[in-house]
Amino acid sequence: MFPEQKRKELLSLAIIYHDAAAEDVDKSEEEIRSADYFKRDLAGYYPEQLLEDMALAMINKEKDVDGSDEPNLSESVRWYLRILRFADRMDIIRCCGVGADFPRMMETQPWGFDATRLDLPTQLPWNFRSGSGNQSEFQRHLEAAMHGAADLARITGQLQDQRKKNYALIYGLNDNGAKISENFEWTTEPVRRMNQFIDDNVRRKIAQEAGIIVCSDPSHKTCKADQNKGITYGIHNSWYDLAQVAIPTGMTLLEKMQYQHDPSLLSPATQQALKQEVQRLKSKGIRMNTGTLKQETLASKEARKVLKQRGIAVVREKRRYFTNDDLPREREMLVPKKIAKPDAQSASAEWACKIL
Repeated sequence: MFPEQKRKELLSLAIIYHDAAAEDVDKSEEEIRSADYFKRDLAGYYPEQLLEDMALAMINKEKDVDGSDEPNLSESVRWYLRILRFADRMDIIRCCGVGADFPRMMETQPWGFDATRLDLPTQLPWNFRSGSGNQSEFQRHLEAAMHGAADLARITGQLQDQRKKNYALIYGLNDNGAKISENFEWTTEPVRRMNQFIDDNVRRKIAQEAGIIVCSDPSHKTCKADQNKGITYGIHNSWYDLAQVAIPTGMTLLEKMQYQHDPSLLSPATQQALKQEVQRLKSKGIRMNTGTLKQETLASKEARKVLKQRGIAVVREKRRYFTNDDLPREREMLVPKKIAKPDAQSASAEWACKIL
């Protein structure tokens, strides 16, 4: 038996590699050539038999389409095959979008997403088509995760979303959805960026649960703002706002994908941590972005008082700049600096006393 982590890593790579030969050979040879690339590039990094088994699953990925599915595959290879098929056929939603009945089969558009081709256990496709009446716990877990995948596809691409709860409309992403998608497509760190997008989807849901409305007005006119405290109860789809929402450290990737659509599926520990963060946001709100403050503003007593309340001090630092003749110079400037948290200061003082 191979280590679980190794199998998960290799499955992720197999899902990526299944299209590796799409531009090299005819469609009829694509799976075989992709499997060859897969074994060639990863030989020596993973157990040989594990590589062979997953490559065999890759080769057989499309054989169910014409009714010639390989009957003599081992149980482990059959398991890998099901996962590969599920990932590949879920991926079609990026092209055809999702209908109002997703994840049920789009019977009016047979060329689109079809749940019966996911290669799931035999009873599940029937449940997809019959609606959400008497689903098993596994079915609930699966559907919530599939909706999470559709949400992610909407953020990272221009997915056509016909669901009643259109993700872009819920969180005011219609105007900047294209920009978000562009930022993902041009990234040099796709895995890190993908994880960031998943986390940001979680943060939007947490903020919504706290009663913090989605606001698209940069001046905060449409959200509940407290200028004196420098906080708002409206969240903007920007890094500054979203980064202030804390995600439970123990929240799994599956839970992050399911949270938007069925929070009851999450573990009790995750639910409790989310509840605490929701309560914190209800009390503390979202700190307003201070923007780029002018030197005159940073020098004023009023501005320094407000910044201090937000945990920011104003200090003097030498900063480099260039003259009109492109000559480097240094100038002393006022700069906002985050103040250490009181508990951190207390801990440092206590430790210093112990040393003395």
